Amino acid sequence: MKFESFLSSFKSGDSSWQESPVLFERIQYAKETVLQNKPAHSRSIKAPEFLTDFGLRKSTSQFYFIEQVSKKLGITLPTEEEIVAQLMTIDISDLATWIDSIVMILGYYSSCHSVVTIRQDELCQIDSPADLVKLATLCGI
Repeated sequence: MKFESFLSSFKSGDSSWQESPVLFERIQYAKETVLQNKPAHSRSIKAPEFLTDFGLRKSTSQFYFIEQVSKKLGITLPTEEEIVAQLMTIDISDLATWIDSIVMILGYYSSCHSVVTIRQDELCQIDSPADLVKLATLCGI
């Protein structure tokens, strides 16, 4: 399953929004930045920047959270292999935005790290220092 399809599984106003305000904010942020290509805006503690807010450490909480919510709602999670395949096709200028949302929602650090490693020769094309910091932090975890 593609990440966009997974995000689209959560419809505004359906029972998924009642599960958690954390879920609502994280999914909404990802929909805006990934699906609608809107510029990133400030986030609350409900949707932290896992790549930069917590220093150099992985967290498994977002995976366990979305796994349980998805089970309850009957939504299939995309596999790490599907995410890697999709990230390999994303425009390099959008890569950090996608990885930020994927780590925030799915917690797939290792998969995202492998994509950054494979695509490292393209990273010099990224203009945003903030995006480069996100990707460098991921590589330091």
